[in-house]
Amino acid sequence: MRPCVLRDREISGETGRASLPVPQTGGMSRNNVVLVARSARRGWFVLGPADADEEWNREWIDEQLCRCAGTGMRKAKALMVAFELQRQWNTEYGVREI
Repeated sequence: MRPCVLRDREISGETGRASLPVPQTGGMSRNNVVLVARSARRGWFVLGPADADEEWNREWIDEQLCRCAGTGMRKAKALMVAFELQRQWNTEYGVREI
């Protein structure tokens, strides 16, 4: 599954909450994590769900951040969004800041 990258404009304006569908694991263990990553001079982005074995490295994160257009959000807001998504998705490794 391709991870989603959240930016400010993708968060509901009325409630300020992010709501995305729960990712399907395909019957295997849910070895996943929600990442909060900083892009140089563009802000903080929420990446997830990422596979903790293969996609939890700087090279993969840089590749995902290059695909983003525009600016991210402030660190505090990115962490709040990430923790809300983690509760919805019930990821195994929770939220990690990169």
